[in-house]
Order: sequence, then C-alpha cells, then structure tokens
Amino acid sequence: MYARYSTDHQNPKSVDDQIHLCVERVRELGGRPVATYADRAITGEFAVMRPALQRLLRDASDGRVDVVVAEALDRISRSQADTAAIHRRLEFRGVAIHTLSEGWVGPMHIGLRGVMNELFLADLRAKVRRGQLGALRRGRFGGRIPYGFRSDNRIGSDGRPELGRRRIEPAEAEVVKRI
Repeated sequence: MYARYSTDHQNPKSVDDQIHLCVERVRELGGRPVATYADRAITGEFAVMRPALQRLLRDASDGRVDVVVAEALDRISRSQADTAAIHRRLEFRGVAIHTLSEGWVGPMHIGLRGVMNELFLADLRAKVRRGQLGALRRGRFGGRIPYGFRSDNRIGSDGRPELGRRRIEPAEAEVVKRI
C-alpha cells in the first residue's frame, strides 16, 4: 500500500487515513496487507524525490510486491511521464496497481489520469504563483520564511489571520550582515 501527501501545510494524518482505507480494500479483495510505503510532505511531481516510492519499486523488482494499492493514481504520481514509467516498470514485474478511485489500473487510466494530474499541477503552480505575487504586493512574504526572519502572523482588525508577516530575527540578521 502506498500513501502520500504533498506539503507540510497538509494534515499528517492524511497518510494514516489513506492507509486505513487501503487496508480495508485489500481485505475486501481477499488479500492481506504486507507492507506500507508512505511519503510525507513530498510533492507528487517527481517520483525520484520520494524515498518510500523508490523503496516500493525496489521491493516490486525483488518480487516482494504483487499489487500496489493506493487511494488514487495521483498519490502515486502527478507527473504523466512518471505515472507511465512506474506503471510500465510494475507491469513488467507482473505487479498490478489498484486504487480506491480507479479500481484496477490499466493503460487507459495511465493516459487519461496522467494528463489530468499533470494539468492539475500546472493549474496549481499558476494559483500558487498568483498568491505569492499577491502577498508580495501587500508587503508580505510569498513563501517560506527566509533566514534572518521569524513569523509575525497576527489576527487583523477584521478578526481574520494576517499571514505572511515577518519580523527580523536579530541573531540571524547579524550573520546576514556579516555575509
């Protein structure tokens, strides 16, 4: 069973929930769960960057896996090329993919879902960039907290959180000045 969530902004329990549902499906199919693989807070765009997925692929190559069960194909990959390569590699070893969303995964799923997942990533990138630029226009940071700063989020006068606020961290600022 393979589970993944994308960023540290998401709930870490997501992996536990995915695994729980996959265990139920394996039992419904008459199998028994053998191993779980989970990548936490790692994008689905690049398969090579996910250690648990790489371990699963090695185990499949070594004959220790006969079916990969995941919540959906996008948990395995959001890259069309990686999705196709992973499917081909598993298929060559006689390993099937079954997802809660798609059922038994075949070439049609790989093609259609691969395209849909890649389009989702392109759309997400555009929206994240828009949000980052908007934060910058409002005098906020649009991403991770850079070295030399600390979070200074607070509740605004409208009762909503004002995210993206930062304050200088004096000790780190001295290092930045020295550099």
